[in-house]
Amino acid sequence: MDINEFSKFYLPSNIFVVKKLEKKITSIITSNKNYKINKILFVYDFAIKNQAKKIIKSLKRFDIQILEYKSNEPSADLINKEALRLKKKFNLVVGMGGGSTLDFSKCLSIKLKNKSNIWNYTNLSYKKPIPIKNKPVPLCLIASTAGTGSEITPYAVVRNLKIFEKGTINDQLIIPTFSIIYPELLKTVPKQVKTYNAIDAMAHSIEAFINISKKSHISDYFSILAFRLIFNNLNKSLKKNDYKSNLNICLASLFAGIAISHKGTTVAHAIAETIGGLTGLGHAHCVTVSTKEVLKFTRHNKKINNKLLELLENSKSKNFYNEFEKFLKKLKIEKLKIDENKFENFENVVLKKIFTTKFRPLKFHPKKLNQKDIKTIINNLIN
Repeated sequence: MDINEFSKFYLPSNIFVVKKLEKKITSIITSNKNYKINKILFVYDFAIKNQAKKIIKSLKRFDIQILEYKSNEPSADLINKEALRLKKKFNLVVGMGGGSTLDFSKCLSIKLKNKSNIWNYTNLSYKKPIPIKNKPVPLCLIASTAGTGSEITPYAVVRNLKIFEKGTINDQLIIPTFSIIYPELLKTVPKQVKTYNAIDAMAHSIEAFINISKKSHISDYFSILAFRLIFNNLNKSLKKNDYKSNLNICLASLFAGIAISHKGTTVAHAIAETIGGLTGLGHAHCVTVSTKEVLKFTRHNKKINNKLLELLENSKSKNFYNEFEKFLKKLKIEKLKIDENKFENFENVVLKKIFTTKFRPLKFHPKKLNQKDIKTIINNLIN
């Protein structure tokens, strides 16, 4: 690892790893004496309704309003609508579910205290976000999947269905007060969803590690830890679905989230988020396929290869991509299915969007990729 003269690191969350959350949730959210909590908005993913009910039942001492989240990645219209409908004043927003549910919870925490359209707070290469004037409602986030790291990051992804774009809110005000790692929930996740989410976390570790925009020794170490935990435990988690391997995947997602919180992502996420915004395809699946193709395209670049080899533990390999490809072959990764009738010249549509809305992350990649390079990668994603 390169040793730089100066780097910084900041992590304001209280992180808890819990086995039986229903017995601990009350003591967790009352542990921070800076907050007086009596009114809670509890947002949960409909896929884990039964698990959420157990947690809600154990919070009977609080005044709770329940919101079941049934959507895919949150849209600006849905967030604005739900925030307007919620008239109570809350001391805490608890979000329980996958990355989309947690992002939705983050956005509601902003909107409950701020009037502007939530889209105005998103940051894209062609537009700056407006500042969040009023401090959002404090957050307690419980991840049911292990991939986005939203339970620890300052990010929330929002879709704009009117212009087919994804924007990211990036503000330390939405780093959760309480971040809860609850591996028991990962047992409920279908194998394919678990796989794509884990590769999303792995992509976070890879992109943060090679990102040239910032320096952070601690972030780099978290990248290494995250990558190795997934590389060594994902197959065990898929086969055994046991507590130990699931805990390792959950910790990897958390560590990778910490890494991107400090250094950010690069090319693979810029491509994946653009495709997701256009098509509505799942973020983790888009990232998985995009990461594979970006690494394949740059596999002969010595600078990138030598850097990424640091992620591997006790490997005698001389090419990172070869090892990564062996790892992916066991996981049955499917290519993206694009509706050709809906998108004429899909590659050109994606290319134009990337260089309009997501061109900034391209600059953070160690190898400068031009439009022809990006178009080749997009072609390989779908063909």
